[in-house]
Amino acid sequence: MHEVCVRLPIPDELWTEIAELAEKKSSRPGELAEFLVMVGLYHHLRQNIDMYKASIMLSERRKEGKVDT
Repeated sequence: MHEVCVRLPIPDELWTEIAELAEKKSSRPGELAEFLVMVGLYHHLRQNIDMYKASIMLSERRKEGKVDT
């Protein structure tokens, strides 16, 4: 498995919400924030990979003259 480290600034208003949720579940805000970001990134990463593949395919088809620009 590969790992990518990302620094993500979290605005104060979002951090306040995260801290409130963490308190309700007796967890630490940083751990909850990491979990929520990770789940969101996995979801968006899959979508972005699919869109990138489609973009490459469309670009290749344009080069072949098979798609109007």
